[in-house]
Amino acid sequence: MQLYMNPMSTYSQKALIALYEKGLPVTLQVLNLRDRAVRQRHEAHYPLGRIPMLETDDGQQIPESSIIIEYLQDHYPSHGPCLIPAEREAARQVRLLDRLFDQCLNDAALTLLHLQLGIRQADERAERKAKKWLTAAYPMLEQALSNGPWLAGAFSMADCAALPGLYYARQFLSFDDRPLIADYWQRANTRPSVAATFALADQAWREQGA
Repeated sequence: MQLYMNPMSTYSQKALIALYEKGLPVTLQVLNLRDRAVRQRHEAHYPLGRIPMLETDDGQQIPESSIIIEYLQDHYPSHGPCLIPAEREAARQVRLLDRLFDQCLNDAALTLLHLQLGIRQADERAERKAKKWLTAAYPMLEQALSNGPWLAGAFSMADCAALPGLYYARQFLSFDDRPLIADYWQRANTRPSVAATFALADQAWREQGA
């Protein structure tokens, strides 16, 4: 399998954590889609031109981080942890948390990051909205963590979604005064899948001079 991705991309990180958790062999195709030539080549190979995109050994192209994780769980259920529970209600809860943390935590943190880096034009309204969603996301994290070490009991797709958002959110809204989140962050970073994913991100940022 090949994962078309960028290590600084939160949604790429989300898919990569899941692949590492499953222990599946994967070749990383690292793309900088801000480079026009790279973007055009990727669009020629995959018309939507988005990342992450998982290409299977038989040539199937699977986009969108959540769908990639669904595919991995469906096709490799005996590899690594169960990232989406088989029980219907538990699965629904994991998918709900996945959506919430993609939209409230991840996207808010990315908006603030893009504004800070000048990738996105200054927009006070967007900044206020992002900060509002980020402030709302932390109590949701705490509620989910109140009953166990991971967001939905065992490590799951919900954690794959939330951790990349926290990777960036921590620089805009500290969680040092929120023990449940701070402990969760430290605990998650002891998992080889998470540590390896963020090591790639750290390296990519250093190479960018950040």
